Amino acid sequence: MKCINELLKQKKLLIAFIVLAGITLRFYGLGDRSLWFDESLVVLEASKTLPEVLSVRAEGIHPPLFRLILHFLIKKTGTPVLPLDRGLDSGGAVSPGPDGEDVSPAVMDTVVQGDFNEYILRLPSVFFSLIAVILVYMLGRVLFGVNIALLTAGIMSISAFQVHYAQEIKMYALLQCVSLTSCLLLISALRSGKRSFWIAYSLINVLAFYTHYFTVLLLAGESIFVLIYFYRRINREFVKYWLGSLFLTVVLFLPWVMNMSRHLSRVGNDFWLSPLTWRQSIGVFQNFFWGYYTGSAGFIIGKIDVFILCLLGMFCLCIRSRKIASTGEKEKPSLWDNADSSLFVLCGALIPVLCAIGLSFVFRPVFFDRPLIFTSGFYYLFFSCGLCYLGRKNRIASFFLLAVFCGVSWFSLRNYYSDKCFTVSPGVVQRKPLRKMCAYITRNYRPDDAVVLSHHSIVYPLACYLPKRISGRTYLLEPQIKDKYERSTLNGMMGTSGVKFASWRQFSGACRGLWVICSGWNQEIISLPKDMAEWLSNQKLIRENSEFKGQKVYYYELKH
Repeated sequence: MKCINELLKQKKLLIAFIVLAGITLRFYGLGDRSLWFDESLVVLEASKTLPEVLSVRAEGIHPPLFRLILHFLIKKTGTPVLPLDRGLDSGGAVSPGPDGEDVSPAVMDTVVQGDFNEYILRLPSVFFSLIAVILVYMLGRVLFGVNIALLTAGIMSISAFQVHYAQEIKMYALLQCVSLTSCLLLISALRSGKRSFWIAYSLINVLAFYTHYFTVLLLAGESIFVLIYFYRRINREFVKYWLGSLFLTVVLFLPWVMNMSRHLSRVGNDFWLSPLTWRQSIGVFQNFFWGYYTGSAGFIIGKIDVFILCLLGMFCLCIRSRKIASTGEKEKPSLWDNADSSLFVLCGALIPVLCAIGLSFVFRPVFFDRPLIFTSGFYYLFFSCGLCYLGRKNRIASFFLLAVFCGVSWFSLRNYYSDKCFTVSPGVVQRKPLRKMCAYITRNYRPDDAVVLSHHSIVYPLACYLPKRISGRTYLLEPQIKDKYERSTLNGMMGTSGVKFASWRQFSGACRGLWVICSGWNQEIISLPKDMAEWLSNQKLIRENSEFKGQKVYYYELKH
């Protein structure tokens, strides 16, 4: 432990190393992965006109801030997002036109892959995730000092969970960033009493609400803490500032309230998340540290490590905040003390989680890790507090547990980059090589061919990657869905992607060739209906390709 303390003394060097590690991990392989379902939906929505970006139907059930950022990034960089049938490719050769003339494979590659830059589109998430590393350091330093701040920032920097959402075109890294900013501004407002901090606190909360509706859980944790904070003090002159800041937040969010009510109504009718289980609940906290690529036995010791240190850290903070139980000491000599720091972390970590669990039983299941990403920094603080406390009692044990944590973190990152040992988690889907598959289809596509999908899980990505002349002839097999909510959702998907419903009988005599893509969520392969499979058995199979993980691609020449 002595060597760890010596390292912690080199504060500036360590901060630079932590930030550099975060930059390296977040930029490594940034543009390598194809878009998955959710990412491609965000891109399709952000590529539309501004009124459409702000539409209540845009991107399902989420507020518009991240879409707006992506919309203006696309507009500013001039990066074409939707596949375009250009008159000339980058090399000057004629690209496919409306009459569908054949082109060379080289030109086809350019049309499919040159029109889309995943690297640029993922930069906002990288930026917000890196800012969050700095912010969690600042939060840890304000609450507990530099040593715990460094450990907490280090955890966030190398967490496969944080890296995952830093490399995803979704709003979660932004939510992490604005939430940490909200915490810092609230602490600054309480410690200084300056109205400027309260105004800034209101504005950042408005941005958080326009990022994700789970901001209400963040404010629930902060509000519980503020009530305890003022209860402990006789001098409560800042109560009016706090109430005023909440009022300003509500007023500035009013323009979106009607849209929010429609979104909540849709969620209330149905939601894809399954009923809450104890295993899923434990998995949420595990994912905060390791991410989703933990399907190997070696992670068991890491889970035990995290559980012990987080529990120890929580215990230490409870002990530090015991002053709240004392009587006759409501007036404090200062506006902030050690008990306040401990209570702030306890409220920030536990209240949102308890609220989400409660909503899962009285409303709809909503307890999962992605929207609760803003609480992850508090659990990193638990871990860091537990490690430092153990270090004062037993240096060897603390050093051993730190080494175990770093080792398991390295394995989780390695699995993430290599796409191995994926563990299924609510709302998270293993990536597929959709960009390569679309390039393969485009190279071999012939005029009058059609593309048919067995499952809707790749509808949005194909709308992004296939040229218009092919995506315009892409169809989803008509599903047998009776539920109104599911049918409405699927109809919305078709409208956004431009893909159309079709029965397999419509292809008989209507096209020369048929591309059939069998796919599903993760590695699941959804087979064709039995009657369609029988019909295709009488057609001429030209190509069969199973090289694209999680998908099977067939090309049939149809008989007339």
